[in-house]
Amino acid sequence: TVTAPARIAYNVVTGAKKTKEKSKVFLELAGRGIKNPKKMLQSLNRENISTLKKALSSESPQLIVKNYQRHLTSNVTEINTDEAIIEEAQTIPQKKSHDKKNILFISPNLPDFDESAGGKRAWYMLKLLQEDYQVYAYTKGQKLQRHRDKLEADGIIIIDTHNYGAIKRSIPSFHTIIFGWYYTMNDCGKILQYYPESQVIVDTVDIHWIREERSIGNWDGINKKKWKANKQVEVDVYKKADQIWVVSDADADAVRKEIPDADLTVVSIIQDIESPKYLDPLTNNILFIGGYRHYPNINAVTILAKEIYPKVKAEIPDAKLIIAGAHAPEEVKALGNLEGVEYRGFIDDADIPQLYSDSFIAVVPLVAGAGVKGKICEAISYSVPVVTNAIGNEGINLEHNVDGFITEDINQMAISVIRAMQRKVDLEHMTKSAQNKFLSLVGPEINKKRMINSLVKEVSICIVTFNKLDLLQKCISSIHGNTKYPNYKILVHSNGCDDGTQDYLKAAANADPRIVPILSQSNDVFVLPNNAMMRMYPENDVVLLNNDVEVTENWLTALVDTAYSDKNIGVVGSKILFPDGKLQEFGGILYEDGTGRNIGKWEDPNEEEYKVLKRAAFVSGCSFYIKRTTISKIGVFDEQFHPCYCEDADYCYTAWENDLEVVVTPQSIIFHFEGATSGTDTNSGFKKYQGINMKKFHAKHGDKVSQVNDRVLELNQDYVTH
Repeated sequence: TVTAPARIAYNVVTGAKKTKEKSKVFLELAGRGIKNPKKMLQSLNRENISTLKKALSSESPQLIVKNYQRHLTSNVTEINTDEAIIEEAQTIPQKKSHDKKNILFISPNLPDFDESAGGKRAWYMLKLLQEDYQVYAYTKGQKLQRHRDKLEADGIIIIDTHNYGAIKRSIPSFHTIIFGWYYTMNDCGKILQYYPESQVIVDTVDIHWIREERSIGNWDGINKKKWKANKQVEVDVYKKADQIWVVSDADADAVRKEIPDADLTVVSIIQDIESPKYLDPLTNNILFIGGYRHYPNINAVTILAKEIYPKVKAEIPDAKLIIAGAHAPEEVKALGNLEGVEYRGFIDDADIPQLYSDSFIAVVPLVAGAGVKGKICEAISYSVPVVTNAIGNEGINLEHNVDGFITEDINQMAISVIRAMQRKVDLEHMTKSAQNKFLSLVGPEINKKRMINSLVKEVSICIVTFNKLDLLQKCISSIHGNTKYPNYKILVHSNGCDDGTQDYLKAAANADPRIVPILSQSNDVFVLPNNAMMRMYPENDVVLLNNDVEVTENWLTALVDTAYSDKNIGVVGSKILFPDGKLQEFGGILYEDGTGRNIGKWEDPNEEEYKVLKRAAFVSGCSFYIKRTTISKIGVFDEQFHPCYCEDADYCYTAWENDLEVVVTPQSIIFHFEGATSGTDTNSGFKKYQGINMKKFHAKHGDKVSQVNDRVLELNQDYVTH
């Protein structure tokens, strides 16, 4: 009498499919209901059963039981919640270390590390980020207990409430919010209203429009009209992000084609080397493993089982095909009925090593899909040779017959498998070569570095010096003493110095690996060395710094914060002071008549107009911060301004002409010993190029000079007004 309502509800909710996990939940609910049968019977209505059904697909059993117990002891008849059986103001666990900044990762489900390549990658990303940050995970979707346990074992905190206000009260700030898969921003983007200062990253996982376009004609779920609409939604989400993570250079190119100024970072599949040495398993087992919620995997395994495998078996009678992976539909399970084909389904994480140990070769004939393929990387990590095509090889770049077997032809795939099974190929050399190649792409160290650098940009501080060792030493000493920003290198180009500078730099580099000496035997002056240093670390932002400056506390943090305060900003300059404390420059401007001025020169730097952020026509190259996205868009210095002078003004006016703003921030302050390196006589030495290059500048920009100046004036007035 007491348990019948619970059993009826169980059948309604689950469709009488008694999974082990769900049955345990219902036994627990029934047991608690027995203690309060009246309240349990009152709860059995359509709305509450619907709520419970939703919770079973998305929440952990412990959480469902916990909140149901609260319901039984409350005075409310309905299980009243917006998202599932979740108490709106549920307490969020507190982080253990308050020294770590917070990162929020939002995904469709908790990372299903044991079911899909995307889920495994997401789990590994969070694990690596947790080493330096406190990571929180949030989803409106499925939170299976084994996935929860895995994350929590790594110190990641799972947020169970969907009340964004409650989250904000418990966690006042997130340094970064990462949306895994673009559509989660549409589902959960409202949380950004509570954290407007957070950096926003969209992790593409793969570029969905590429996968869908490749699926047109192969899958009934997509057509050209639907693909085009989906692509537009996806692109619109990427445009809202401060940064976009992609898994390969090919994906980066695809996004950049749609969004030329996108700030992109490649964060690939993350995979350790699991078996560094090839061992022949003494079987002829072909392996295909994948998640079958993903249509391309269904298509690929069908091709393998029905077209490739029969050709192999005809030549290698003991060849066997093993099909593994979660969420297989009936059509995939049915492949296990074919002669020589074994369907194993979901493989527990602990059993994966044995699966690969028993497998001779992995075959992945994809006709659709995008991004780097986790199943291929995993096979490589276990020293299992791979047969695939261009789509499968995308972002991994294996070479045919060197690192694997890469061909578009199904017959050639079968022939490659047969040759390998006849032991006519040096598979030990092939698998080792594949591992060497993929570590530089998908290894944990390289991917963690890319993630950290995108959260806290690594900045190349570029200094050109010619003798004047005492100035350089003071400059570097001031950087070490006053730079709180955590992620930078100091690149120093020594222009044929013969005053002990080169020995000093070698010793300094041994003491501090962040110092990178570039020792030239000739004097290449300013433009060419800076261009070389800007290209040296192609993912870094750069700040050009004269050797005759001394920086003050937090000078670099202020430059970075200003650069990323607005997507339109491309170049940032510092407030520059004379050694006596007078203002030397707060940005500059050039006029069509060939004249110009340094704004605020000799004035009091504490005047109100020099204490606020302002747009500037140009900023001085003695402290010149350039975002990497700016370099991607307009390049480095124009080498017609070699050896020096006007290259900074030219760069800034070019930025403006390409819709990138140049600003000067009062929060970054440096002292500049003007003329200490090039002198002050404009008729001799390198200083003479000031006049020569000014003519080149006006020849290049013409009437655009006044247009830029008017734009700067307009923006500064608008800033003051608002």
